[in-house]
This record gives sequence, C-alpha cells and structure tokens, in this order.
Amino acid sequence: MTVIEHEPDQITHEDEASHQGAPQDYAVLVLNDPTTPRLFVQEALSRCFQIFNDEARRIIEKAEKQDRTVVKVYPRDIAETKVSLANQFARGFTHPLTQKPMELTFVCEPV
Repeated sequence: MTVIEHEPDQITHEDEASHQGAPQDYAVLVLNDPTTPRLFVQEALSRCFQIFNDEARRIIEKAEKQDRTVVKVYPRDIAETKVSLANQFARGFTHPLTQKPMELTFVCEPV
C-alpha cells in the first residue's frame, strides 16, 4: 500500500464565500501496494492516523479494490506532518508505503 496526497487540481470544489481565507484541506490517500503486508498498513494507519481495527481494514480493502482511497482529510500542515511521519515509519521497516497530501477545493452549486 502507498499513501499519497493528490495534486491540487484532482479534486475540485469551491465555495468562495465560505472558504475565502480559510486554510485549505488536504486529503491523504492510501494506494494499493501489493508488496507491503496488510498488517503493516493497518499498524501505520493506527500509529500515524489514529485509524483502528474495522475502519483500517475497510480502508485497506477499498484501496485494494479501487487502487486508492482517502485515509483522512486535514489542513495542509497537519496532512504534511502525518504524511512525513507515516513515510518515516514505513522506511524504518523498509516498506515502500508512501504518503502524499492532496489539496481539496469545494464547489457548491445552487440547488
């Protein structure tokens, strides 16, 4: 499994009135990586993102089926810190698990 952040242009939504000046949110994604054991990914989710048991297994299964899924959404600085911690944790065990943050913007359309 690999955890990444998406590039800013990949998820697009904007509500200029409510988000002007607000910190931008970033999604941390996990990508399917068949070389990293599921139990290690589950441990990384637990230690780095406080995601436990059933929720961690659901995220792993979804990533395996769809090749990637969102782990959590954070403000940019927190996303970058979590990604860095998760990358360091994986490298410490020589796993290719990799994280990146992805900017989210929100578009609200009139109803």
